Amino acid sequence: MNIFSEDPSQPPPNERTRPDQPSPAARYDDEPDEFSFSSLSRTFWANKWGIFLTSALFAGLAAWFVFTETPLYTATTLVVLETDETKVVNFDSVLPGISSDDTALNTEIEVLHSRVLMDRAVETLALEQDPEFNSRLRPAPAWKEMIGYDRILTALGVAPDPAPTPEQVRQDIIDNLLDKLQISIIRKTHVFEISVETEVPLKSANITNTIAELYVRGQREAKFEAMSQATVWLSDRVVGLKTELEAAEAAVEDYASSATLVSEEALVVISRQLKSLRERLTDQTQAAERLRSQVARLEALRAAADFATLGEVLEDPRLGALARDLEATPSDAAALARFDIFFDRMVQTLRANTERAEAQAAAFARTVPEIEAQVEAQSADLVTLRQLQREAEATRLIYEYFLGRMKEISVQEGIQQADSRVLDPARIPTISSYPKKRQTIIRGAFIGLIVSILLIYARNALRTTIRTPEELEDATGLTVMGMIPNAPVRQPHELLEYIVEKPASSVAEAVRNLRTAILLSDVDSTPQVIMVTSSVPDEGKTVMAAALAQISVMSGKKVLLIDGDLRRRAISKQFKIEAKAGLVALLSGNASLKEAVHHHDQTGIDVLTADESKVTAVDVFSSKRYETFIDEMRKSYDFIVIDTPPVLAVPDARVIAQNVDCVVYMVRWNATTRRMIRAGLDLLYQVNVPVAGLTLTRINHKRMDRYGYYGYGYGYGAGNLEKYYTN
Repeated sequence: MNIFSEDPSQPPPNERTRPDQPSPAARYDDEPDEFSFSSLSRTFWANKWGIFLTSALFAGLAAWFVFTETPLYTATTLVVLETDETKVVNFDSVLPGISSDDTALNTEIEVLHSRVLMDRAVETLALEQDPEFNSRLRPAPAWKEMIGYDRILTALGVAPDPAPTPEQVRQDIIDNLLDKLQISIIRKTHVFEISVETEVPLKSANITNTIAELYVRGQREAKFEAMSQATVWLSDRVVGLKTELEAAEAAVEDYASSATLVSEEALVVISRQLKSLRERLTDQTQAAERLRSQVARLEALRAAADFATLGEVLEDPRLGALARDLEATPSDAAALARFDIFFDRMVQTLRANTERAEAQAAAFARTVPEIEAQVEAQSADLVTLRQLQREAEATRLIYEYFLGRMKEISVQEGIQQADSRVLDPARIPTISSYPKKRQTIIRGAFIGLIVSILLIYARNALRTTIRTPEELEDATGLTVMGMIPNAPVRQPHELLEYIVEKPASSVAEAVRNLRTAILLSDVDSTPQVIMVTSSVPDEGKTVMAAALAQISVMSGKKVLLIDGDLRRRAISKQFKIEAKAGLVALLSGNASLKEAVHHHDQTGIDVLTADESKVTAVDVFSSKRYETFIDEMRKSYDFIVIDTPPVLAVPDARVIAQNVDCVVYMVRWNATTRRMIRAGLDLLYQVNVPVAGLTLTRINHKRMDRYGYYGYGYGYGAGNLEKYYTN
C-alpha cells in the first residue's frame, strides 16, 4: 500500500467542509465593468508626454505643410442683381428683367458658372499663357526625369499620350478656372459673391473683376442684341401691316360704293315694309277664304230651305225676319220671292267682296317676293361690308400696336441697362487664404491630440492585464490584500538580504502590510498555515512566500517555509540549499525532521525543501501523513508558509489548500490576464477552496505613477511619501 494514499475514513479533499463563500465567477460574471472616468483620466495623465509629443508631431507636420505649400490668395467682388421692382424706368422690355424668386437667382448662379462666360474670361485675360491654368506650360515633374518616366513607358511599349488639340487645351484651362471659382449668394439679399483663388494676389483680383464685368456686359449685350433683332422684325412687320391696312380700307370703300345698299337705316325701313305686306297678305287671304265659306254655306242652307238656320246666320235684319216668316209659313210664295231677291243681292255682294279680297291678296303676293329679294340682297351686302370693316379695324389695331411697340423699343435703346451691376470690385488680397497657417497648425495639433487619445483608449480597452487594485477587485470580486513593488535587486534571492538590510524600505513595508492583512483576514482565528499560489509561473509567488516568512521572523515569530513545488523546487534554489532530504523523505520516514528542515542562518527561517521523488505530488499532499505533519508543525511554529505550483499548471495547489488556513493568490502587475486569474480562481472554488485575498506583485512604481495611480507605489508619486521609507 502506498504510504501517501489517503485515509479511507477521510472524505476526499473536494468534499471536505469549507466556509460558504460564493465563487468569484458569480460576482464578476453578472456585474459589467463600470466606466470609470477617473481611471481613464489617470490613464491619459500617465501618457501625457506621449499625447503631448504626438500633438507636437502633428502640429510640426502641419507647420511643415503650411510653410512648404504654395500660398493661394482669394479675391472677392460683389455683384448686385436689380430686379424689375428696383428699376426707375420699367417699360415692357424685349427681355424681361430678373425676378426675385430663388429659381431666378439660382439660374443666374449657373450663368456665372457657364463655360461660355469662362471662355470669354480666358480669352480676355489670355490665360492660355499662364502656367497656373495651362498645365502644358508647366515643367515636367522632377520625379519623372529622375526615374526616366518616358523611357520606361517606351520600354514597356506604352505609347505616350497624344498631343492635345487647341480646343482640348482651351477646355482644360476653362476647367481649371472653374475649379478656382467660387460663387455664392449672401443670405436674404440679391448680392452675389464672386471669388477666385490663385497663386498671385493681383491675378486673383483681375480675374474676379473681369468675370464680374463680363457678366454685366453680357447681360447688356444680350438685351441690345434682342432689341436690335426686335427692331428689325417690328420694322418689317409694321410695313407689311400698313400695306394690309391700306388694302383692307380700300376694299371697304370699293364695296360700299358698288353695293345696292343705300344705308343701314333704309334696310330697316324696307324690312318693316316687308313685314307689313306679309301681314296684309295674310289678312286678305284669310278674308277671301272666310267670305267664300260664308257664300257656300248660305247657298247650301237656301238649297235645303233651312230657313230656321238662315234666320240665325243672316246678318241682314230684313232677311232674317223673312227667313223666320218663311219658317212659319213655308208655302207663302210672295214672301219666298221677296226673300230670294234680297238673298241673291246679298250673295252677290259677298261674292264681290270675295273677289276683291282675292285680288288684293294676289297683288300682295306678287309684291312680297320682290321686297324679300331686295332685303336679302341688301342684307348680304351689309354682312360683307361689316366683315370688311372688321378686318380693316383689326388690321389697324395690330398696325397701331406694332407701331407703338417699335417706338417704345427705339426709346429703350437709349436708356437700356443690365440687370446687375458691380457693387464692390475685388481688391488685391494681402493675406493668403490657403493654407491658413494658424488654423492649420492648431488643427494638426488637435488631430494629434485626438489620435493619441484614441490610441491610448484603444490600447487600454484591448488591455487584459491588471494595473490597479480596483481593476483586480472588479475582475474577481475579491479583496486585494497587498501590493508589492519591485525591489532594487537583480536576483530573487537578493530580496531577502535587501529586506534584512533595509527593514524600513518600501518593499519591506509592503510585505509587512500584506502579512498584517493576512493576520486580520480572519478575526475569529488567526491564520497559521498560509499557502501562496498564482495562476501561472513567474508571478512572484515564491519570492513572496519567502518574504512573508522573512518579515514574520523579523517580527520575532518562528516560521517554517515549505517548498510545495516538487517539480521545480524554487525555494531550494532561492536559498541555495542542496540537500537530499526534504519533504518527501520526511513523510516517507527516510529522514527525520531535523535532517529535512534546514535553518537559514542569514534570515532565520526554517526551510523544508522539496526533494526528488517518483511519487506524484498529489499523492504526497493528499496523504494522511502530510495532514498529520501539518498538524504537528502547527504546534512547533507560529507560522507555516507553503509555496505551491501555479494553479493552472498542475492540480497540486488545489490539494495542498485542503490543509491550510489562508490562501493568498499572487497576480503579477501588468502581466497576468484577467482570463488567467478567473480561470485559476475557478479551479480553486471547484474544490471548495476559499481565497482570502489577492496580491499584486512586481509592481513597477515608476510606470504605475506615470499611469496616474499615485500612492500605489509605496513611496513614489504624489504626496512625497518616500520620506517615510529608506529605499
